[in-house]
Amino acid sequence: MMSDMGFDSIFIRFSEYLCDTLASNAPIIAYSREELATFTGCTQSYTMSYLVRPLLLSGALERTDPNSPKNPNQRYVRSVH
Repeated sequence: MMSDMGFDSIFIRFSEYLCDTLASNAPIIAYSREELATFTGCTQSYTMSYLVRPLLLSGALERTDPNSPKNPNQRYVRSVH
């Protein structure tokens, strides 16, 4: 389980997952906070603060509803840029 790993390991594994599994030729899939937290094995709060937020800031991830970041139905997709 990923929660047993250190932060760097979790972040690297999560980033690699986004790059490998969501390759440019793969269909774009939108993931919820719950789905991302389940994948990482960490809490939603940890996943969003330490994994998703840096990827949003770097442009690797995008919100499906960028005008409503706190929307409970918000989902996250890989950036196509």
